[in-house]
Amino acid sequence: MQIFGLFVERSWSKLIIMRKITLASLLLLSLSVSAEIYEGTGPNGEIVYSDRPAEGSKPVEVKGASTYKPPKYRRSTTGESEVDVAPFSYKVITITQPSDDATLFDSEGPVAVTIKLDPALREADRILLYVDGRPTGKPLHATSFSLTLEDRGEHKLLAEVQDSKGKAVGRSGSIQFYYRKHSVLFKKKGR
Repeated sequence: MQIFGLFVERSWSKLIIMRKITLASLLLLSLSVSAEIYEGTGPNGEIVYSDRPAEGSKPVEVKGASTYKPPKYRRSTTGESEVDVAPFSYKVITITQPSDDATLFDSEGPVAVTIKLDPALREADRILLYVDGRPTGKPLHATSFSLTLEDRGEHKLLAEVQDSKGKAVGRSGSIQFYYRKHSVLFKKKGR
């Protein structure tokens, strides 16, 4: 029994030693693979690169390997691969009309609202206007709107751009304007 135990112990020791030698050999082999690159001038004056030094050539310092990262792919519902693109965003979403702190009168008709976008409104996107925090209707594929207001006084206006699923992709800053409406208590002159 002791002889068998001694045999197993020696075999185990040899196995560990062999693994260490194999690992060291692989490390040394990987170090020898890295080679220098030399830059020189060819017989016609062209620049020549080589892994062997030639007369008049100089070693070139390589700063790093050139790498390429392919785009991420995701599986679509149709089973075909699609490229994963960066999320889209508008650089500019601004209410240009009415201007901030403007005073508008009901005699001028509906309130004209104009939205400036950069880039332009995408085909699938819609704009929803909010007056005093409440939506004014359904989102529309337009940058010009006409609002009919019932309440006079101070109002806050905001534009929200939504994608085809109704998810907000951007909002304008809020502007404030004043809407003046003639009172029914005041009679017009000449009646």
